[in-house]
Amino acid sequence: MRLVVVHYHIFKNAGSTIDYMLRNTFGENWVTFDGELPAGRILPQQMAGFIMENPMLRAVSSHQALLPLPETPDTEVFPIVYFRHPLDRARSVYDFERRQGLTSGPVSQGSEHAMRLSFADYLRWRFDSTKNGVVHNYQTMWLLHEKRYVNHVITEKDFAKACIQLQSLSYFGLVEEFQRSVNLLADRLMQHGVNLDTTDEMVNSTSGRHESLSQRLESLRENVGETIWGELQGRNRWDCLLHDVATMVFRHRVNEAQAPHRRVAAEQVLTGLSG
Repeated sequence: MRLVVVHYHIFKNAGSTIDYMLRNTFGENWVTFDGELPAGRILPQQMAGFIMENPMLRAVSSHQALLPLPETPDTEVFPIVYFRHPLDRARSVYDFERRQGLTSGPVSQGSEHAMRLSFADYLRWRFDSTKNGVVHNYQTMWLLHEKRYVNHVITEKDFAKACIQLQSLSYFGLVEEFQRSVNLLADRLMQHGVNLDTTDEMVNSTSGRHESLSQRLESLRENVGETIWGELQGRNRWDCLLHDVATMVFRHRVNEAQAPHRRVAAEQVLTGLSG
């Protein structure tokens, strides 16, 4: 059966680095697929059609593709999605849009505001614009994949739906555990005969890679002050819970993947002792 990797590239979730690896692995058989409009959406059936129309395709990356996975005859779709701590992600979004605004001009509303506002004021503007948005509950909203959630109060029922969608993904990684995520990805793809090029090249990074998550969050808290910090936490309630669930599921999968290797190692030790 043909295998096609589909990378669902969530903004500021290490997606450019994953694209770098996929391009190095699959060469011209890796492509990007997005619509002309920045706010476009690619439905699963559209992605399925794109895959069928390109028989040499082995990997595709998209900012706009929606779940669930596309279904195509004689093709197995392998998903790649990365999730990130939402408060750390919010700072990365601001840093990216500010840099974009200062170097390229106001190419979007986000870059226009980021280039002239402090991080705290940028967050206030974002919070005033929508109930859920690019820096608040974005990843939960992404899993729900409905436009109405931008201005809809997410409920526990909605969150449960997002968690089911998360756990249905045969693979996802965490930005905070990037190396372990890449190792698991390489292991999963190797099972399909794909040797992933895991060249360590962080692309489009805007945050301190060598600082711990707790250090970055403490710096963020000091930067915005207690009032905005509290609102940022509150406005990301569902994303924070989602990150907890994702971390638990991810670590369980890593442990499962390592279990066979541990058994082999234990058997080798026992064989050595008996010999």
